[in-house]
Amino acid sequence: TPVIIETLELLKDRSNFICRVRSKDGAEGISIGHPFISKSGYPMFMDSLYPLFIGKDARDLDSLNIDAAEKNVKRQGIPLCVQIATVEFAILDMLGNIANKPIGQLIGDIHNPEVAIYLGTRLPELRRLEPEESLELVKQDYLEGKAKAIKIRAGVGDNSGSDRDNAPGRTEKLIRMAREMFGDEMVLMIDGNGSYSVKEAIRIGKILEEYKYYFYEEPVPWDWYEEQKQVADGLNITMAGGEEEFGIHAFRWLIANNAFDILQPDLFYFGGMIRAMKVARMAEAAGKTITPHMSEGGLGYLYMLHMVSAT
Repeated sequence: TPVIIETLELLKDRSNFICRVRSKDGAEGISIGHPFISKSGYPMFMDSLYPLFIGKDARDLDSLNIDAAEKNVKRQGIPLCVQIATVEFAILDMLGNIANKPIGQLIGDIHNPEVAIYLGTRLPELRRLEPEESLELVKQDYLEGKAKAIKIRAGVGDNSGSDRDNAPGRTEKLIRMAREMFGDEMVLMIDGNGSYSVKEAIRIGKILEEYKYYFYEEPVPWDWYEEQKQVADGLNITMAGGEEEFGIHAFRWLIANNAFDILQPDLFYFGGMIRAMKVARMAEAAGKTITPHMSEGGLGYLYMLHMVSAT
């Protein structure tokens, strides 16, 4: 039977933003919005999305999400997508409550009842402290969390392709010391956060290949598509990226042109699990994989577990 959306609210509790959706029959779902973008996007939530969902059948969530993204063509971007994701998570929660199913079973089949994690902590320390100090902190987290892989950070992380580091030779030293500390069997990755030009990205990539790193994430700024393809063509290491993308056609280009081997749609920035699942299907068709990205805060990691369970 139809599940007609009667109310849709964005509530605030201290620094948290809570989306609450209710059906005409009294079913309810909640989600926790992005910790800082939800605040700035409140007018977009009410003016651009509210009218598209009120009075509609929640079972049509796929098409409602398409309308929310495509009918707001002049407002597209991460702030809009974060609001779409916040609404989607609340509606999925409501539908899950009605059907007594986890979200993974609403968007697909459960393929992964258990999900391995990689360690990506200590971002500021990895770029500011000496490698000896920062890696000791990472090691503490690894021993506590029993992660299956570890990601460290390259360059200054300014997303400007500036080729800067916080200290001369820091990244090269970090790459070497991480391998020495965690051994040959540990899966190691590195994230450039857009630090490099093409030439420097390839130079660093050659060092990563020497030390057998698993993937190299976003060495050049995220929207330098042609440059990213040049880096990918110049290296053998697995390339990963896509966390800042908000358009489905951008992912199609990145997949079709082999710019990345691993695609990383962010479940908030890209507008929810349903849209991210489209990226997963494109990646599968091209023989690639995804590692969904989740920006920190709220219940983000919980949503990621639901998504990965069905991927």
